[in-house]
Amino acid sequence: MHVFLGITGASGAPYAARLLEALSAADCEIGVCASSAGVEVLATELYGNAALSRDETLTRLLELYATEKQSGETPDDYFARVPLAHVQALLADLTEMSEAEATPDDFIDLGEKQSFEVVLQEGECAA
Repeated sequence: MHVFLGITGASGAPYAARLLEALSAADCEIGVCASSAGVEVLATELYGNAALSRDETLTRLLELYATEKQSGETPDDYFARVPLAHVQALLADLTEMSEAEATPDDFIDLGEKQSFEVVLQEGECAA
């Protein structure tokens, strides 16, 4: 059976891991796609940096699991077993962005459609 799994953000990661586990155990051929929010959640939880490259992050994590998993080991078990520092080292070069690489989209907050803008207003919280 061929299954394509789409992963979004907002607490979807535990469900996706369990589903991948079950599909893998059933010998399914699995395709995976993650939304920007899904990858941002992963990137934020691992690095505190939601701007990691989605495609490169997923590619590296899937390759890491495929090459280092033990026989019969699920993705959930693998990533629970492997030290976080090992995974962070794999993605470390993706956490840095030079000024030349930055685009206007890199300065748009999650869930927003435009760049951050400082607005000063009168009020009790205004300093």
